[in-house]
Amino acid sequence: MIFERNVEYTFTLPDRELNLLEYKKITNFFFKLRSSRYPPFRNLIFRGESISNLERKLGIDKDVAFYTNLSYFIFNIGDKGRVYQEEYRKQIPTKKIHSINCSDTEFLGYIFEKFKKIFKESKNEEVCSFIEKDEAFVSFFRKKENRETFISNIQGQNKDEQLLIRDYYLSILHKIGRIGFYKNSFFVSTTLQKGVAEKFTTNSDIIFVSWILPNKKNEPESILKKLSLPVSDSSIYSYQEEVTIKGGILPHFLIGYIKRENNEFVINPHFFETQEPLDKIIRGGIPIDQSNFRDILSQTNYRGFFVVGNEEDYRDFSCC
Repeated sequence: MIFERNVEYTFTLPDRELNLLEYKKITNFFFKLRSSRYPPFRNLIFRGESISNLERKLGIDKDVAFYTNLSYFIFNIGDKGRVYQEEYRKQIPTKKIHSINCSDTEFLGYIFEKFKKIFKESKNEEVCSFIEKDEAFVSFFRKKENRETFISNIQGQNKDEQLLIRDYYLSILHKIGRIGFYKNSFFVSTTLQKGVAEKFTTNSDIIFVSWILPNKKNEPESILKKLSLPVSDSSIYSYQEEVTIKGGILPHFLIGYIKRENNEFVINPHFFETQEPLDKIIRGGIPIDQSNFRDILSQTNYRGFFVVGNEEDYRDFSCC
């Protein structure tokens, strides 16, 4: 059993099945993830993705070596937020494309106005339920006079705290879906439950399998309370157990993907190319030579990307 009972997986690389040593290494990796040193299973995340979406954003043909091309791109560049995809960038007014490292007055005002509009106008059943359960949070954004307080209180903090607070609110908007932070989102949705990921796919689609570690930064709730800013006591679509990933899923933390049609689990080949200890891989990701990253990215329909520096310092760039 890897992460569910009564399901047998065939482990492969993009071009062949694993040999015995490779099989032992990947099963040991899952064992390490499940050990007491790490939260059991709660750091595995899943993302269901349709073949048609992958065709569009990676610019690959379903009928021509699809899985070979998919593996080449996804294990070298990962999976990125919609704002980096050409098809969405064409649909977004330039003024609504915000940097992953931005916390200026315009962006914070945009966040406030988004909440205000959603809480005043949305007829979505789940949003209406959230409004009923989280009255204090909702009422803050319904009052236009709170806009300046929201912006000034956030901008009064240091840059790291500004972004921590901004991401707290953006992740809620992202989870709301199309009426929230959607086409211009630099987040990617994942879930702690494989079964939930399956609900967003058909039997001919795939599921990405990745992992995360607990956030090293302080949780934002305590900061928000000190600043008299609203904290949500509820969660929209809580049953989905969504984990929003900033920027996207880095290939360094992508274990592989599962073909739903036959339970073939294609493992990231870079995992077997490194001699790094498994504990180090879990903490820091799979080492990948990305010296030709821009060239690979330019072959897809992505038109932007992000990098993560020390202390989780994010920056994004336009594709060459």
